Amino acid sequence: MTILLLFGLVAATALVRFLFSLAAIALPVSTGIALGLSLHSAGVGIAASLAAACLVALVLLACGTAAYRAAHAPLARLFLLLIFVLPAAVAGYSVGRAVSALVLDQRLVATIFGLLCAAITANAAHRTLRGSATA
Repeated sequence: MTILLLFGLVAATALVRFLFSLAAIALPVSTGIALGLSLHSAGVGIAASLAAACLVALVLLACGTAAYRAAHAPLARLFLLLIFVLPAAVAGYSVGRAVSALVLDQRLVATIFGLLCAAITANAAHRTLRGSATA
């Protein structure tokens, strides 16, 4: 029984890490999911929809990173930064709040934990956009 609890804890930790990794690249992931669902509802097969969704997400992330690196004007960099970091912060807040709601009963602590997760995820999205770290 103890080994099952340990495996469950490892699986839960891996799932939370995966959720935060996806939250750091929220804009490309959500765009890819939206395109994949749209293609599938239009009658395209599952494999083609999944391939198109993954391709669009990767292209959007690569284009955003390249545009951020190429932009030298501070206003352009700020605009690109906000486009990618704000959805990541919202996704990080949502993940943090949901995870803390599973463990805690207090709403204030869950909100504070959500805000902390939003800041961490926004920082990870900024690093990903700069190209200095992967999400």
